[in-house]
Amino acid sequence: MDPLLKDLKPKRHTKPGYTWDLCKVRGTKGIVAKRVAASLAHRIARRRLPTAKLELWTAARDAKVKLSDAEAQQIRVILGPDFGNPNEPPIPDHLQGAVSEALWFEFVSNNQQADRTIERIEAHGYTVTDAGGDGLVVYRTDVGDLTFRLWEIKKHTSEQEVRDTATRAHRQLDTRALDYLARFTGVHSQLVDGELREFYSQLVDYWQQQGPEAGAGVAVSTTLAGAPRDIFETLPIRFPGLKPRLEALLNGFSDYASFCNLVRDEIWKGL
Repeated sequence: MDPLLKDLKPKRHTKPGYTWDLCKVRGTKGIVAKRVAASLAHRIARRRLPTAKLELWTAARDAKVKLSDAEAQQIRVILGPDFGNPNEPPIPDHLQGAVSEALWFEFVSNNQQADRTIERIEAHGYTVTDAGGDGLVVYRTDVGDLTFRLWEIKKHTSEQEVRDTATRAHRQLDTRALDYLARFTGVHSQLVDGELREFYSQLVDYWQQQGPEAGAGVAVSTTLAGAPRDIFETLPIRFPGLKPRLEALLNGFSDYASFCNLVRDEIWKGL
């Protein structure tokens, strides 16, 4: 198992029409929380920074070199929109949303299943506030067919019930799915593989038809106190035609906002 997922300890729950996974990290000052934050920060940097900039970031983080002002600025301009600048307070919504999307990306990338393999993942763009869908995963099933999951990803830090955030995500995905998929369809012109290119060109059609190619998912990251609960019961009610191709993910932390600050500290370590 991937080291990060090993620390997140995903546990799958199977319900009528859908499945949901629970990942938990207890504490924000312990070894595991710090290890998860450090690993997540490195993976975020690895995805977002060009190779040369990643090498600079890694060297600065490991205290091997002192970056020039110009080199540091090159890194800050890429990571700054979501994680703020090292000497300035972050925008909580941006930071917490970016961490939630990063947790989703690592989960779906590394939680491989026997009946399917990942063909392609479309993750968040330059910043978490970019318009469009949060995530799209295209799978190859064990019988050779292509299928996809369109994901809505949320963070929850309000005093309202976390179930309300999940329900809002269901509703948002329902009302905006065609727009999200239309944007993802634009990727088809960049694809070399003919079968995959044709599949992308029909994403909107597959969703409208609600055939075996289409599926949906909702992910929420939050502070989790007490025993975990299934907050996704309305998912099959909202998308009855997509059962059982519905999935959900709940990431629970003792203090989600504090954990996000840990990730941010790791992002800017040495900078």
